[in-house]
Amino acid sequence: MTIPTYECDKVNNKLTFHCPLCMKVHTHGSEEGHRISHCNNSDYHPNGYFLKNKGKQNEIKISLDN
Repeated sequence: MTIPTYECDKVNNKLTFHCPLCMKVHTHGSEEGHRISHCNNSDYHPNGYFLKNKGKQNEIKISLDN
């Protein structure tokens, strides 16, 4: 069994990545590790996936304040 690992950007303290299977952006908590898939089709990642932060240089904070 192979479980994929996706490199993520950290946006507002959440890990995000563009899924190559369902073509959507998935957002998870801030910690690296195994996650349950957010894809609508459960066949895409039946055993979930691992998330890895690309690194500090990719951390983005977005303020919604005017």
